[in-house]
Amino acid sequence: MVDMKLSLGLGVLALAAPLMFSPASASFDDQFVCDAIGDGAYTITISSRDPSQASVVYQLGAEYPQEGEPAVTKLKAAPSGSGFRYTGGEFEFHGKGDVGRLSDGHEVVECRFQGEPVMEEEEARILPDLSDDMAWPPLNAMGFSLGGKVRSGPAMDAPQVDSLQYKEPVVLIQNTGVEMNGYYWFKISYGEGVEGYQWGGIMCSDALHVIGIYETCE
Repeated sequence: MVDMKLSLGLGVLALAAPLMFSPASASFDDQFVCDAIGDGAYTITISSRDPSQASVVYQLGAEYPQEGEPAVTKLKAAPSGSGFRYTGGEFEFHGKGDVGRLSDGHEVVECRFQGEPVMEEEEARILPDLSDDMAWPPLNAMGFSLGGKVRSGPAMDAPQVDSLQYKEPVVLIQNTGVEMNGYYWFKISYGEGVEGYQWGGIMCSDALHVIGIYETCE
């Protein structure tokens, strides 16, 4: 899961020493806050505009003055056997659902999603009906996820139900007609017929020109 959601909530994690962290740069960016290392902790932010992009920053606790702006390292989605995985510089961040692990080349720390928890599978699989006035005709085109979260509905604030790895095959069942940042949300199926919704900005298809997704898979 990245089920590349990799959702997105803001929050403050109570650590052994009281630490404060800056909010996400966008209202729906996903944040994972890691266990403390020394006088601070790492925060990983996954972009809501492009879930294949993320960043990691080490921030000191409020009682330790920070000189200048903290260094930010850019991460990119990478192939993962399951769940989600991002790499960049000396960092590797991987996980599934609400928990991930960050390695900086020296230490490995556990990180927790700062938002609503992933719903239990049986509850989350209750998918909403699409509006006939909004949804496009059935498509049923073969495509690929570029990694990221699968949600229970066509919206960033819909509960996360799963995450897909980079280039995981999907069937684009239908364009929901719900647009976000130039791409549309699609109803998809993957694996053994599991259904959910994913944003077109993190999917591609070489089968034909599909309006509303990220161009081709090349």
